[in-house]
Amino acid sequence: MIYSEPLFNQVSRFITSIGFGFVICILYLAVVFMRMLVSDRKWAIIAQDIIFGITATVMSFFFMVLYNNGEVRWNLVFGEFIGAGVLYFTVGRYALSFLKKAAGIIRKITGLVLMPVVLYLKAFPSFFSGIIRSCKQKNEKRVKKKNKKRKYSQNPLEKSE
Repeated sequence: MIYSEPLFNQVSRFITSIGFGFVICILYLAVVFMRMLVSDRKWAIIAQDIIFGITATVMSFFFMVLYNNGEVRWNLVFGEFIGAGVLYFTVGRYALSFLKKAAGIIRKITGLVLMPVVLYLKAFPSFFSGIIRSCKQKNEKRVKKKNKKRKYSQNPLEKSE
């Protein structure tokens, strides 16, 4: 009867959980980068954080199933937090400042590339409303001219010239 696992297995799983914490932190940095690109409204931040939390929890569950036969051990959860914290507070700080600059550049480039499309779409309704308005005016003038030229007779079967 074995009451505990060998120390080597526990240490290797703990180190693996630290590595998995790195992966979760990289996923979080990707979510923050997408947030910088797309929207920084309060509801968007809350929705993205909820989605990230659910995704990280599911990934952590599958990690526990894969590496620890589904047993949740506090040392592995603690290892995930250590890995994520170490990466976030060391490399993550520099990565966030770099990603913030990159997001600003990408937003500017996207704005420049999409500016003609946006201007076209803004002008599109007014462009067609101008065409429709001019066609209506021309049609009304034509109808008025025809009405002036027509001579209405008593007999509806006679042609008017």
